[in-house]
Formats: sequence, structure tokens, C-alpha cells
Amino acid sequence: MRPELPPPPGPFAAQDGMPTTRGLNFYIADPNLEFVCSTVMEPDVLARARPLLVVLGAVAGDELDALAAEADRHPPTLRAYDERGRRVDEVVFHPAYRAMERLAFERFGLAAMSHREGVLGWPGR
Repeated sequence: MRPELPPPPGPFAAQDGMPTTRGLNFYIADPNLEFVCSTVMEPDVLARARPLLVVLGAVAGDELDALAAEADRHPPTLRAYDERGRRVDEVVFHPAYRAMERLAFERFGLAAMSHREGVLGWPGR
């Protein structure tokens, strides 16, 4: 005799596993992030950083979200040989990957902030 199965889960089982975040400003939508920033930054530093964080939060919830979805649909591929049969072992990235790099490294200077002065008009390193 088989044991009776439990009833099916409630109404949440019919929902998608992950709601869409397209158009959501990740910085504004996360009150804990604002709190953490206020505990690790001096008030004048947070006041200077907040406009950049708001812009970055908007980009993350829109442009970056769309680019990431496109990049997920087109993962990197290995190009082992060129058209003449020579070994090249090149990783080929979809343009969405390069666009995400430009956002992070050129537009927001994320990797350079601690290494160069004046990134995004920020004084010092």
C-alpha cells in the first residue's frame, strides 16, 4: 500500500520562478544597499556617490539586464582554427559581452576607480 501524497503546493507554484526586473532601478529598490552605503561611507562621500549609484542602478535594471539576457542566449565559443586551418584557440564573444564590458569599464570605470585618479570626476584613488 502506497502512502498518500501530500496536497499540491499552494498558489505560488503556478507563478514563474523569477519575476521580471526589467526597468527596475536596483539601487533605489534596495533599501538595504542604501543603509550599507551609509554605514561604510562618510556622508559627503555618499552624497557624491549617490547620483552615480542611482544611474548605475537604472542601467543594471534596463540596459545591462537586456545585454545579459542576450549574452546568455549566445555564450562564448572556442574558435580552435582559423579559415586556413591554423591553430588560433580564440574565445569568441557575442557583441553583448563587449557592450557589458564598455558599460562597466568605460562608462562607470568600475575596475579603474581604485587604480587611477579622476575616474568619473572622483578625486583621489
